[in-house]
Order: sequence, then structure tokens, then C-alpha cells
Amino acid sequence: CMPVSGRGNLGGLSMWTRFTSPQKWIDTLAPADGEPPQQLYSFIHWCLKGSYFAIMIGSIATIIAGCMEMITAALLGAILDVVLDAGPENVIAEQGLFLAGAGLFILFVRPLAFMFSAYMQTVVISPNLRKLVMTRLHRWTLGHSTTFFDNDFAGRIAQKEVTAARALTDVIVEFLHTVVFAVASIAAAFAIVATIDWQIGLMVIIWVFGFFGLMKFFLPRIRVRSAARAEAQAVTTGQIVDTVSNIKIVKLFANAFYEDRAALKTFNFLRQTSKDYGVMLIWFRVALLTYSGMIFAGVLFATIYLWMNGNATPGAVVAGGSVAMRLMMMAGWVSFSMMTIYSNLGEVENGMITLAPAHTLVDSKD
Repeated sequence: CMPVSGRGNLGGLSMWTRFTSPQKWIDTLAPADGEPPQQLYSFIHWCLKGSYFAIMIGSIATIIAGCMEMITAALLGAILDVVLDAGPENVIAEQGLFLAGAGLFILFVRPLAFMFSAYMQTVVISPNLRKLVMTRLHRWTLGHSTTFFDNDFAGRIAQKEVTAARALTDVIVEFLHTVVFAVASIAAAFAIVATIDWQIGLMVIIWVFGFFGLMKFFLPRIRVRSAARAEAQAVTTGQIVDTVSNIKIVKLFANAFYEDRAALKTFNFLRQTSKDYGVMLIWFRVALLTYSGMIFAGVLFATIYLWMNGNATPGAVVAGGSVAMRLMMMAGWVSFSMMTIYSNLGEVENGMITLAPAHTLVDSKD
């Protein structure tokens, strides 16, 4: 086996360092804890162990940003109400402080919240996490016996290492950017529309359950097809790399017709798996666009009905419609990000199957 070297983990850092050196929150050289498991989520934990502090801070930053987004939408309705109540002659005198505070929130507080969230995702987590995962996978792969490498394409093994590390990093970043952000936004949206009418808040909750039901139906199917596509991509890469890297032997001893047939077979496999993935993606998009429009129409017409009966202000109609529109738009990019997450999980699982088997030739304990 290859000797594994590395520094300690985050626990070795002082509390002051934890909060003043964000880029050190993930020890990219920390050795893995034992052998990689053969179950997907246990394997993910094996890859990520030591990075959870940074992921937690990133989650908090994303939650703050998600709440800010919905507060901004509600603020539009509040501004409309105070402007209409005060009138053009008295709006500055009576509501000038409120309007100034709203301007400061939109121009400074909201951008700072999103900047902190983006910093955590793109500077602290993404590059360090990718190196951590790649280091652990590479160390484990090098520990395999020569038989492991003899029985596979060198290009395919390399592709699995790079793809699995990239895919798992994208899963975590997209989870923070999308899932955590969406949950925080939905919670804030519920609180906002429930202040208008509790039945509209209930409508949002029911819609959310339906949305996740839609995800539960489509995303596992997308994940299976993504894993098949990743396998086809790896096989194709392996076929090309090994042919090119051994071109002298191919030219001297191989059969040109056989080499052509072998390459075309892998190309056809990649084409078919990509087509299967695309068909499922089309159905997913159609279902999503149809369903996401329901929340906007439902909340908007419900608030208009309340306004017609004197139970809501014009600002409440604007706030409810603005929040619902953001939910509708968010449903689109959240679902596609969830699809990306499941696709990447398929690639991680595919890499796990190839790279994570137990070593067949190990050093003696003494």
C-alpha cells in the first residue's frame, strides 16, 4: 500500500484560527478515516469528513441570503402601502426614515449577505473540498495492487478519480446554493404570506409538498440515467486514451477493423445513454413548468380576492404576488440544480463502484 501522509484536521486549529482564516477551515491533506465504504452516503461521509465546520458556516450564510431575498420581495409591498397612506405631499416627512432604511437594506445589507454566501461557496468550500476529495480518492486508488490497474483502462481510472471529486464538490456547493437557500426562502415566504392570510400560507405549504413529490418521482430516474451516461463517458475516454497511448502497438499488431468497431461501439453506447437522459429531462421540464406556475396564480388571485373584499391592502397584493413570483422562478432553478445534484450523485456512485473496492494486497501489520 502507498503510505499516507497528511496534517491533522480542523480540530487541531485554534478557535481564533477557525474564525479568522476561513480558507484553512478545510484541511485538504487530512488522511481519510479507514477504508471507503461501499454505500453511497457512507462513502460521501468518508470523503467529506473534516470539512463539516466550513459546510455549516456556508449553510448559515446561505440561510441568511435566502431570507434576505424574500424580505426584499415583501419590502416592495410595504413601501407601496406607506407611500399610498402618506400621499405625495407627506411621504418624505412621515415615511422618510423608513424609505431610507429600505434603501440601505437593498443597497448594502442584501448585497453583503449574498457576498458572504458566495465567498463561502466559491472560495472557502469549492476549491478546498475538491482537493480534499481528490487527495483521498487518489491515495486510495494508488494503494490498489497492480492487478487492479491491469484489469481496467488507465484513462477510465483517471476519469473516475477526477469526475468523482468534481461531482461530489458540485453536490455540496449546489446543495448549499440551492437546497439550503430554497428551504430558507420557503420558510420566509410562508411567514410573509401567512401575515396576509393563514390560508394563503397553507397554500404555500401544500405546494411545497407537491413540489418535493415531483422531485421524488423524477430525480431518482434522472440519477440512474446520469450514472449510465457517466459510465459510458468513462468507457469512451478509456478506449480513446488507451488506444492513443499505445498507438505504436496498435499500428503494428492490431486489426484496424476491430479497433474501429470497438471505438464505434463505445460511441454508440455514449449516444444512447445521453439520449435516454435527455428524454427524461424533457418530461421533467414540462412537468416542472406546469406545476411551478400554480403557486404564482394561486397566491396572486387569492390576495386579489382578499383585496376585493377589503381584507388586504394593495401592498399586500403586491407583496404576495412578488413572493409567489420568486417562488415560481425559484422552482425552476432549484429543480434544475436538484437535477444536477442527482446527476452528480450518479457520477459519484459510479466512481465509488470503480475506485472504492477493498485493497487485495495489503502490507502486514508488523
